[in-house]
Amino acid sequence: MKNKPTIIAIVGASGSGKTSLSLYLEENFNIPAICSYTTRPMREGEVNGCEHWFVGPDHEVPKNLLAYTFFGVHHYWTTPGQAMSHKISTYVVDEYGLVELKNKLGDTFKVISVYIERPVNNTDSQRKARDLSRTTLPPETYDVIIRNDRDLKTFYINSIKELSNLISL
Repeated sequence: MKNKPTIIAIVGASGSGKTSLSLYLEENFNIPAICSYTTRPMREGEVNGCEHWFVGPDHEVPKNLLAYTFFGVHHYWTTPGQAMSHKISTYVVDEYGLVELKNKLGDTFKVISVYIERPVNNTDSQRKARDLSRTTLPPETYDVIIRNDRDLKTFYINSIKELSNLISL
């Protein structure tokens, strides 16, 4: 496959800016976000079809998957069709999903891995608890690491600069 579809896989701790960057790329560069399905209930403020497609705990996980993660007691997945119809798309994914994307589908998709670093905030115990249950991949796993330690405008400018070195925006 000569011109493989590109997936910008965005990884980072809770609250690091993963979804913000994905939405920014969609709004300003017409790069759609892949919205995963999940069996977990919606959190306050979430919108079905924005953060995830919330399908309920008894929904059967399909066989043909782009990525799959079981986290906590819930399933998260996407299907290849969600990315095949776009030249470039973003996917906010955890480290397990990134490894699966690269290992299983590297022949079908060009996967650009982005890690968003953020300062540690010890006051956010709910996010900290979710982050502690994930593994940490070595920095060389990622194509680019972007630090989000200033205002959003600076974060977006730095992100575009880094991504422009890897793809045409």
